Amino acid sequence: MSALELTYPWWLLILPLPFVIHKLAPAYRTQQQATKVPFFAQIMQILNETPRKGSSQLEPSIWQRIA
Repeated sequence: MSALELTYPWWLLILPLPFVIHKLAPAYRTQQQATKVPFFAQIMQILNETPRKGSSQLEPSIWQRIA
């Protein structure tokens, strides 16, 4: 029976690094153009939403998640 031997066992310490960065790093936000309407407050009230500052969070594409 052979035992598993690692040449550089301290490299195991960086395995959780991508998960830690994903959780701690702020999301990338960008401004987008919007249509302005005079009845915006009424729309927000109907939707039970609160208005946020003029930015939205982008979703990464598949290749960006892999990289």
